[in-house]
Amino acid sequence: MTPAIVWERRRAVKLAFGKNTAFGCHYAKCQGPDRIVITCMYNNIVPDNAVIYEKGTACANDNECTTYPQSKCDQSLCQLIKCYLAPTMCPSTEMTDAARKKVLDMHNWRRSQLALGKIPNGKNPYNCPTATNMYKMVYDCDLENSALAYAKQCSLAPSDVATRPDEGENVHSGPLVTDLEKGAEAAVHAWWGQIYRNGLNQQMKYLISLATKPNGPRAFTQTGAKS
Repeated sequence: MTPAIVWERRRAVKLAFGKNTAFGCHYAKCQGPDRIVITCMYNNIVPDNAVIYEKGTACANDNECTTYPQSKCDQSLCQLIKCYLAPTMCPSTEMTDAARKKVLDMHNWRRSQLALGKIPNGKNPYNCPTATNMYKMVYDCDLENSALAYAKQCSLAPSDVATRPDEGENVHSGPLVTDLEKGAEAAVHAWWGQIYRNGLNQQMKYLISLATKPNGPRAFTQTGAKS
């Protein structure tokens, strides 16, 4: 299997991966043709055949959050207490706080909707199953730096996993825009939109067959995965 296929099938999974708790994004203005490239890095890689997220009931109280010690429940998502108290914005001026907050809010709102069973599973007559232990993500400055390093290469090809150990990756390319919030919004819509067009198995497993599934929701799996 080529690196390009492996990378492509992992993109969507990163969004839904329940174990993901942090991510960071950056953008680059690229030429030939003029476009913007947005890269997000996540704090986990989704393993082959892994459960993307645990099926169950979204949390209603703290003792239902069991994946990580000292977790609390917040708006149907679990949250690490150490992350809950941490600052979310970063010192770099190349990415604006408004864009950071936009992409963070969009990720977490969609993850909460996924946990509550409100996200369609492709064209099927049923939604994706509800989730237990779905974690709320925080914005991470180190992951933003990783995203910056790759975004500035202006490439849509997969980065070498060896250059980003234990980090998942999503990349989006779109028309050149000056409003970073709109650019970030377009990227999240593109990644999450995959699950609306083409669904996943009801076991919510990251099967090897996803690599060759036409228009498979590969980027979605990263953003929705259990972090």
